[in-house]
Amino acid sequence: MRINNKLLAAVLFGLTALVAFTVQAQSSDNARFLSLSPPEGLPIIPVMEGWVANLDGTTSISFGIINRNDEATDIPLGENNFIEPAKYDGIQLTHFPAGRTVGAFAVTIPESEADIDVVWSIKTGDSDPLTVPGRRGASAYELDFILPRPQGALQPLVGIGEDGPQTGPAVGLVTIIEDYPRNPVGVGQQVLLTINATAPAVRAPEAPRFEGRRIRLVTGGSMAPFLGERASALAAATAASVEVVHVENHYFGDTVTIAGLLGGRDIIDAIQNTQSGDLVVLPAEALNADGIFIDDVPMNELEKALAPASVCTGHEITAALRSV
Repeated sequence: MRINNKLLAAVLFGLTALVAFTVQAQSSDNARFLSLSPPEGLPIIPVMEGWVANLDGTTSISFGIINRNDEATDIPLGENNFIEPAKYDGIQLTHFPAGRTVGAFAVTIPESEADIDVVWSIKTGDSDPLTVPGRRGASAYELDFILPRPQGALQPLVGIGEDGPQTGPAVGLVTIIEDYPRNPVGVGQQVLLTINATAPAVRAPEAPRFEGRRIRLVTGGSMAPFLGERASALAAATAASVEVVHVENHYFGDTVTIAGLLGGRDIIDAIQNTQSGDLVVLPAEALNADGIFIDDVPMNELEKALAPASVCTGHEITAALRSV
């Protein structure tokens, strides 16, 4: 059967025009169709940083945000920016700087409400609202600043003014300013803010000490750069030398870079020249409940291979060091 080329071309042209018209119509109906980002900007993401068990029995829940836009965004209190239960509403941010803001504010709940969720909801433009529940419970989210630390590191007590009352330990950017004398200021004017601060830290006598020791942090390729950037801060806090040991995964292949899938043999091969006083910190997620790595190397075999170094594990570095 012969096909008329002109007829075929006309049909194809008609189909192409129909598809183009459909896409254009859909795009007109929805301004975000086929768009990489909505015109009002990317949504502001609320974040629960963690919770603090205060000495008076109350719980402080710390919140932050992620603003992936290049500029700051303002969302006033109301239906697009609110906290539930409503009695805690009003303390949250209304100005959201670009980037990541950590510990922006905290909600403190009484002991009688320790089991409730404090939910923060943010709606950016026409985007769907984003919510985050703040709750006390999971130990991984506990921000236990108020307990003595090996180097006496505690949050400072801060007051507004030269002799204003000090509150703390601080949780986020929170203090009392009600009684601080102030004059009206305009937008764009510089404001001189005076504070007084006290370091309340007392080193726990039973806490482990690390002066002069070498702490070797074992991790995979994904976290090695992150830990490397923070090694100097950990060294300053512990008075120890800190080394990040990037272990390549030969068991699964070098494309697998997460610490939780590191084999015991790869860790042993990566850590050489151990010395007395060395502390090797392993990611706890690399071991199963029986203390065995993914390649069937038991923990006690690794400890023998790395002697005379001491070995500890933890899901986070501070928890691992406190276990020593």
